[in-house]
Amino acid sequence: MEYSQPKLNLSILLSAVAREVRQQLSRATDETAEIVLYGLVYWFRIWDHEYNLRPTKYLLMWLDFLIKDIESNLLDSKPLVYLLNQIRTGYYQPDIEHFN
Repeated sequence: MEYSQPKLNLSILLSAVAREVRQQLSRATDETAEIVLYGLVYWFRIWDHEYNLRPTKYLLMWLDFLIKDIESNLLDSKPLVYLLNQIRTGYYQPDIEHFN
């Protein structure tokens, strides 16, 4: 698989994900959408604190399930799914070791 776009820095990608999650939470229409988004926040916390932002097979499988939940439970999920797929495929430039 070849990419024509340059890799984003992980810090920029994480900022974009955080911004999109905040927007999605502000317009969440039901409890399920909120639970899915908070599950994603929890995933990022574990990825940072337990795995130092290094992807593992287990974490990526968990992210796959979250992406499916996001697609089926959020309105206008495409921007967030796109960003998460960048993380899922590893198509980013690691420029940080921990969240700020």
